[in-house]
Amino acid sequence: MPLNPTSPLAIEHKKFRTLASEFVDLTVTSAITAAPQVTNPVSWLSISLWGFNNYSNPSVYTYNFKLTSLANNLSPGNHETEIVFKYFRDQAGFPTVVERYVVKLTVEDTIKLTISRASINITYTIGGPVPPTEFFTLGTENPWTTVISDSRVSLNRNSGSGGTNDVNMELDVDVSGLQVGNYQYTVLFDDGYDRLTLDVFLEVINENVANDFLIVSPESFQLSVQEGSTSSVQRSFEVDSSENFTLSSSQSWLKLSSNSETAGLRTITASTQNTDGLSAGTHIAEITVTSSYTVKKISIVLLVNATGTDGVVDGTLYFSDDRDLITLASASSNKELVLRYQINEGQYNFEKVLPFINGQGKALLGDVANNLVEHRDFLQTSITKAFVPVDPLRMVITAFDKTLDSTQLNNRGTYENILLLTGSTPQKTDWLTYVPELLRTSNKGLVSFSFRADSAPVNIQISGAVTATKAISSISGPIYTCLVNLSEFELVEGDEIDIRCGVHTVKVKIIARAPEETHLCWLNEWNCPEFATMYGHLDISKGTEKVTGNYAVNGKEVTKVLEVRKPKDFGLRTGFLYGTEYYEYYASILDSKKIWIHTEGQWEEVICENTSMEIYRTREFFKSYMLRFKKAAI
Repeated sequence: MPLNPTSPLAIEHKKFRTLASEFVDLTVTSAITAAPQVTNPVSWLSISLWGFNNYSNPSVYTYNFKLTSLANNLSPGNHETEIVFKYFRDQAGFPTVVERYVVKLTVEDTIKLTISRASINITYTIGGPVPPTEFFTLGTENPWTTVISDSRVSLNRNSGSGGTNDVNMELDVDVSGLQVGNYQYTVLFDDGYDRLTLDVFLEVINENVANDFLIVSPESFQLSVQEGSTSSVQRSFEVDSSENFTLSSSQSWLKLSSNSETAGLRTITASTQNTDGLSAGTHIAEITVTSSYTVKKISIVLLVNATGTDGVVDGTLYFSDDRDLITLASASSNKELVLRYQINEGQYNFEKVLPFINGQGKALLGDVANNLVEHRDFLQTSITKAFVPVDPLRMVITAFDKTLDSTQLNNRGTYENILLLTGSTPQKTDWLTYVPELLRTSNKGLVSFSFRADSAPVNIQISGAVTATKAISSISGPIYTCLVNLSEFELVEGDEIDIRCGVHTVKVKIIARAPEETHLCWLNEWNCPEFATMYGHLDISKGTEKVTGNYAVNGKEVTKVLEVRKPKDFGLRTGFLYGTEYYEYYASILDSKKIWIHTEGQWEEVICENTSMEIYRTREFFKSYMLRFKKAAI
């Protein structure tokens, strides 16, 4: 029998404890074509190939499988399943071999550590009766112990042997000598496998004479600042007290408008200060309000938004597919985030209203780009030039919050001169093109690349086999495209040149002319043009489509042509391409929303009908694609 141990295999599993595992060896005495396959129809058993060896004998293989029970959700008792080992011998005349193996699982229940209460709240009035004993139950099958954070808390028992029955527990707190205030203690229970904590909250108040009271509102709130910002944000809260009271803050970055007040209803302002040194993330503070009657605490969460992560920075270029967020915080659950957009100096104006969820109001920054970003016209001529291909959206965003069902807006800040472009952040900084680092094309080819720059380029420099400088007329915009028509220069096969515009350079190697060359232009994900020259055959098919209508004349049905459409189809071979960079470069055509092909002396807009392009195959170093297009306007 090739399986060891033999079937059936017995596994014992105790719920919620260490997973039970057993190892099974499958020995094969003749060569097989691949590792054995295992079918396992049940969810409570995991099977993994742990290792294999052949004991220095190429015809004897032993595969070691690990079978692990995942039975915490099974009912206690006996469970059984059959698994199948299947392997294929490579000698003629030896069929597929199937070995069936039964696994029997015994599941034993576990009484996990439990306590009936997660927290206990106690109020004690100075001079009043001692707080009564608090009761709860504890259950576990294992010996257990306790660790108490303060000697004022006592239990009727601090350890036990465990068992099948719950234990009745009693808890008392010694309040002698305590002053007015809030106290917190913990009791940790440990049975060797699990740990649980019981929180004990004690509020000590003064003797209530003449209806003493101390009320704070709200009892918690949030503030939000930008990382590195020196500006202050503030929030008001109310204290209503029958006695004079004092206030204090637990953190130096939270300042209070008053440290003490007389009895009555008072409004206090909490303001942030010196937050420029705080790290991004969440910071916690407490405001303590103390009167001779009792003590109240107000919890404050300060959200420091990271620059360029969830926050938005003035004057920054963002990309729509990066899904950057505008994030604001609010302590109130009944508020909405209102974002007022002004785009391109008022060309588009609209508002967004979103809810605050868990104190956070979040809005996608770039979801308007795909509909509003438009490219400029640039195909009038194909001479060597630099131009602005696209204008990013220029946005001013004002953020407000408002209470639900209210029209009053609270200004939370304004983000100015936000630039937004389609696509995602380029892999190479400011490089908005897919053109390969070394471009191979003929001396009649078109070469282009696009980039972002803070200042406009002043010329195009060509060096190498030829030297030339082309001045650039005055252009302005953060996005620029450099287009070079190589037919303007004296270049021959084998020449190499560098084309430089701004701080960016593309290397070009001149290859032999093809009998037929066709220029193609398409917009990439950033709405910047890519120009390429194809060296394969171009097929153009023209057709006619007629739209007809039927009507009756003198009792006869007459058909008339209502419209004649003139579709045109193109089949264009790329010629051989050199390397993965080229494949990905041409594959970007599939994602383009606008494509033009140059035929009969003019650019004609087309639509690509290809749905996929193979960009990799093992041991294949040259590729040629057939691109199919149809005329966009018929």
